[in-house]
Amino acid sequence: MPKQTWDEVETAANNAFNVWVGNPELGWAKHAWTLIAESQLGEYSNELERHIAAFRFFALADLYLDFCKVGFDEEVESDYSQWIEDLKLSELHIGILSARTAGCDVDNLDDENPIGQLAQALSADARGAILPVLTRGFGGQPKLFESLWLSRNDKSDITDDDRADVFFEITGEKMRAWAWMEQGCQSCRF
Repeated sequence: MPKQTWDEVETAANNAFNVWVGNPELGWAKHAWTLIAESQLGEYSNELERHIAAFRFFALADLYLDFCKVGFDEEVESDYSQWIEDLKLSELHIGILSARTAGCDVDNLDDENPIGQLAQALSADARGAILPVLTRGFGGQPKLFESLWLSRNDKSDITDDDRADVFFEITGEKMRAWAWMEQGCQSCRF
């Protein structure tokens, strides 16, 4: 069964994971997406399943952007229209998935950007599937937290002292981000 590989999502990733100068977070994103794709959550056998996998990518991007907002006070809006274009998603399939998803209120859509609103709901719905994979894949919640916290640094610049400081240098931002993770990494998009 085909998997939605990094090569397939890379263009969207370049647009979605664009928070820090030099985009060091792309390394984190590539590793995280590989975990998701290898866990069968990136597999698809038809076009509707490809869209489901794509919204798992959206969930990964939104989770990262939410962490940046909570942990670093760095707010970057999700550009669902661009991601939809980058991943060549169809409005028809987005509508079909939305009708099947409890969190999508298709009767009360914003007239200006209904597809973006549906994409946001589908992304939030997919977060529950990817979070356990990320937690396991990174080696537990503390390691996932560490990886997110250090993702704004170039991987080659991270030292053992930097890793130790994640847990031994307590800041309000870290406490807020840790609490957000312990509460299930809820979406900040709504």
